[in-house]
Amino acid sequence: MTLTRTEVRDLLDRYQITPKRSLGQNFVVEPNTVRRIAELAEIKPRDQVLEIGPGIGSLTLALLDQSAELTAIEIDQKLVEVIREVTAGKKIKSSNLPWGKLGLSICYDLRFPNMFRKLSKVGCDYISIPSAFTETTGKRHWHSLLKARAIENFCYIFAPAQGGTHYNGKKTFGHSMVVSPDGKILKELKKSQGVITVSIDPSLPKKLRSIIPSLKSD
Repeated sequence: MTLTRTEVRDLLDRYQITPKRSLGQNFVVEPNTVRRIAELAEIKPRDQVLEIGPGIGSLTLALLDQSAELTAIEIDQKLVEVIREVTAGKKIKSSNLPWGKLGLSICYDLRFPNMFRKLSKVGCDYISIPSAFTETTGKRHWHSLLKARAIENFCYIFAPAQGGTHYNGKKTFGHSMVVSPDGKILKELKKSQGVITVSIDPSLPKKLRSIIPSLKSD
């Protein structure tokens, strides 16, 4: 379904976005075409990008690779707006689950231990770190950083990771894993696609924190 000019303008005004250029996509494209579209758009690293369309997929990912801020507006068949913001956050987030509090982080956050300290200090026993480490940095840093964040905060680390060769030729390391609060890798999925499951002890983080009360010392 195609939006009218008036409907597009209303959306732009509502979200205070002033477009510099527009792209059209009403078909499924293969990876090389997606890459070329993103290149032709001449998107600079700090540009704000708006995508409006009936589906958010490969073009969104191509634009996100090159832009600092992407707003993707998905329109269903009844023109109901679904807003997805992919921007840098300003607040550290966590979520209360039936079995404990889950801290939320992504990829590059892994290199900033103070962020994880703040999550553990607000009671997070689990921290999720979905990531796309490159093949090079993954080999050198992935395992060490995940273990360090788990041990420093005595929390479980859930780290799903992209792996393989992407449409733009970039290679990611993979090695999704679950790490225990004492730094043990409980389950690891290397490069293949799949799902990993493991039994955990929800009482372990608090038990270790009582034995070594380092979270109370800073």
